[in-house]
Amino acid sequence: MPEGWYFDSVTLSNSAFAERSDIIERRYAGRAFVTAEVSDEVARGVAFTGTIGILVATVRDGIMSADAADEVLHAMVETGFYSPVSRISDLL
Repeated sequence: MPEGWYFDSVTLSNSAFAERSDIIERRYAGRAFVTAEVSDEVARGVAFTGTIGILVATVRDGIMSADAADEVLHAMVETGFYSPVSRISDLL
């Protein structure tokens, strides 16, 4: 694999939806790469979700309680995850 920065589909999708893919292109010109799997995923245009969406969906599907999802989110934040919300239960 070439040495450089490798981007996942979420990063690329977020940039594209904001119509600011130029930021990645300008900042990482000649050093930005994606794996074949990420390239395929982006080309297919598959739906995506993030961590918060997954936690909300697990509560709505009855897989875990809102309190349990809040605990999981708190544990993720404690280990360095940036969350735009402090509680999953606020989104239900």
